[in-house]
Amino acid sequence: MSIMVDLWPNHLNHTEALKAPAAILREQGRLLAAKTRNIIIAGIEASFLPRRIVKEKYGTAEGLFMYDFYLEAPVLDYYRYHLLTIFHGIRFYPLIINTDDVIKEELTGNIANLTAGSQEEFLDVLKRILNSNRTLTIIKSVLAQAKEIVSPNST
Repeated sequence: MSIMVDLWPNHLNHTEALKAPAAILREQGRLLAAKTRNIIIAGIEASFLPRRIVKEKYGTAEGLFMYDFYLEAPVLDYYRYHLLTIFHGIRFYPLIINTDDVIKEELTGNIANLTAGSQEEFLDVLKRILNSNRTLTIIKSVLAQAKEIVSPNST
């Protein structure tokens, strides 16, 4: 009987401080839900764009993971606002961030997609999107409308 030799490195599960971009989005979604007492929650939809589609559309030979991030209000019949989409390859970075043109204009002065070359850059850009005037206006509007449904007689 032959003995199987393990050729894999011993530290495969060691990922240091690197988080998947989708995990960062999920964390921010949980924080938003806590801050709004679950009036606004995050919806995240994942998909994968195969190489052939990506090559035709974007000219790169690598398939891309895609995550759509929505602001959702369960009390408003699950009203959804599509806040952003991120695209990345297997290595996470660089990643592409697509958001509302009004937000892109506010943050950069043009409507080109945003990019992040590292986790730190992604956190910075994401913070700017979440704190943008457009995002805050949407959140405040949803909270005001939800308040009328949850407690219509309060002033």
